[in-house]
Amino acid sequence: MNKLIAALILFTLFASAAYSQSVKTLTLYDAINLAKRNNSDYVIAKLDKLKADKQVSEVYSENLVPTLTLSSRYTRSFRKQTINIFGQNFEIGSDNSITTTLDVSEPIPFLGTPVFNGIRIAEYYSRIQDENVKSVETKIKTDVKKSFFNVLLLKEVIKLNEQSIENAAENLRVVEARYKAGVALEYDYIRAKVVMENQKPVLSQSKNNLAIAKKVLKNSIGLKDDSELDVI
Repeated sequence: MNKLIAALILFTLFASAAYSQSVKTLTLYDAINLAKRNNSDYVIAKLDKLKADKQVSEVYSENLVPTLTLSSRYTRSFRKQTINIFGQNFEIGSDNSITTTLDVSEPIPFLGTPVFNGIRIAEYYSRIQDENVKSVETKIKTDVKKSFFNVLLLKEVIKLNEQSIENAAENLRVVEARYKAGVALEYDYIRAKVVMENQKPVLSQSKNNLAIAKKVLKNSIGLKDDSELDVI
């Protein structure tokens, strides 16, 4: 008997642990971040924005950034220059010499030139991609918030329905006791029983609605696994 009880306790513990590991509990912040990470349209929009920014940078660097040219020249003297001072010859200079020069050139574009036209086009394309990112992000947030709060609402509805069943069951117990004691009518007893029974399908429907709402939320987030989802 003791072994059976111990086995049941272990089974319960393992089942609880497995359930907790398979349940993803998300806040609204978590849900939105997951949705953005899993949404292919958002990822593509972000990549297009990066490409557009890179194109703007390239246009500026190719046309407006100064060009630096560093050059060096090596000279080997086989015969040094000599000068005569008071009848004596002196060698000047060195056998080896290195000359280094740095040239700086900067283009000066004029308004209306292809350079400025290219810059305007690149910046306009970058702004379009930025608006596209914002548009996709706004849609993601709207969809996730709608499905997220729908799950929260249905969880509260289930709590209310469960409370209604508890109240109806308690009322039925009181009326049944009064009916058996002969101080309540059979009509009152039947009505109390019907009220409680009518609450059961309402609770069942609420649970089905919650399951559907969670699937909608998982879809808007982009979760493809079979794990249970909960929100807080």
